[in-house]
Amino acid sequence: MQTTIKKTMGLGSAKVGTGHFVKQRITAFANLILGIACLIIILCSIGKTHEQIIIMIAHPLTSITLIGFVISFCLHMQLGLRVIVEDYIHGQLVRIIALLTTLFFSYTIMLSSIYMIIRINLLVY
Repeated sequence: MQTTIKKTMGLGSAKVGTGHFVKQRITAFANLILGIACLIIILCSIGKTHEQIIIMIAHPLTSITLIGFVISFCLHMQLGLRVIVEDYIHGQLVRIIALLTTLFFSYTIMLSSIYMIIRINLLVY
């Protein structure tokens, strides 16, 4: 049963479900587009030397594509892990610890990947 205000605002019982659903779909679409671009980058790097691949990664378009994919992928991963934790972990303290762990894990992967791409850029230029 929904109250009039819930129908008007389009919010579920937790007040964030719709926004979370939309964020997951947006990042999934971005992953599809950027994933195809990253696959093209990988296919173009076949048969090249290490130095040629470093130069290719340092190109601004390639770097921006890779950074965009890393951000989108890590945000999507964090959203998915959050749903799993919220659905399957029932103890309040354990749930908070698991949510913080997944958050820190996702952002650690994101920041370290971006750092490596920027570092490659700084080495070349």
